[in-house]
Amino acid sequence: MYRIGLEAFRFEERDAPLYRLDPRAKLLVAFIYMILTILANSQAIQLLITALLLATLLLLGRLGRKLVKNLVTLAPLMTLVFLANYLVSGDLMASLLPTQKLLNLVMSLNTFFLTTNPDDFAITLEKMGMPLTITLAFSLSLRFIHVLARVLTEIVEAQLSRGHKLDSGGLTTRIRNYTAILIPLIIISVRKSISVAETLELRGFREGARHTPFTTMKIGFWDVAYIIVSISIATALLIYGGEIENILLEILTRYLEDMAI
Repeated sequence: MYRIGLEAFRFEERDAPLYRLDPRAKLLVAFIYMILTILANSQAIQLLITALLLATLLLLGRLGRKLVKNLVTLAPLMTLVFLANYLVSGDLMASLLPTQKLLNLVMSLNTFFLTTNPDDFAITLEKMGMPLTITLAFSLSLRFIHVLARVLTEIVEAQLSRGHKLDSGGLTTRIRNYTAILIPLIIISVRKSISVAETLELRGFREGARHTPFTTMKIGFWDVAYIIVSISIATALLIYGGEIENILLEILTRYLEDMAI
């Protein structure tokens, strides 16, 4: 059966510590890990970041199966990044670094988007001072992506059940085959957009109107602890990254020598 990989990134409510944290704390920590990933040019540090993110997602988020689905979805893109860098540089180890960075960037975003309800994300943006129209657009976009992914899956499966072949023939034929997918998808997208616009109009939505959010947010003790620990780890990796890398290489060298003996 044909399935769309975007379903692996859909939010699902769980009873886990990471889900109970304030979205603002999770968003800040996600940005901290993203900045650390971009600045760190050491494979050892990137591996440490990967380990920290895995620990966060598995232990605090309990997202084992979800994480496996994400990695399977990202595998073709990471393979493409690795091959492109290897063809340019010809260095195997140097080609791994961009792939590691891509993996860490995605997992950093996962610590926020996989554990935060789109409605809470909209409230977070509003608390940051963004206009209501922008926060609503972000919230609807996050929901609409997965709705379109589900609709696309249904359209493809319906066309395949009718004997429609997507991957047969040359390039021009394949492009022509996909028009049977794109045209229904565009029509359904326009209909859903019109339906959302009419719903907002019926509910009296207008720019600048005051409203009271259904849920309130408050930074608690565990939110502050999560931020402080994350900042401390990121600072330590940036300042003492070279020393940490040397220690890890020495440990690895001794382990390999013991294994050889």
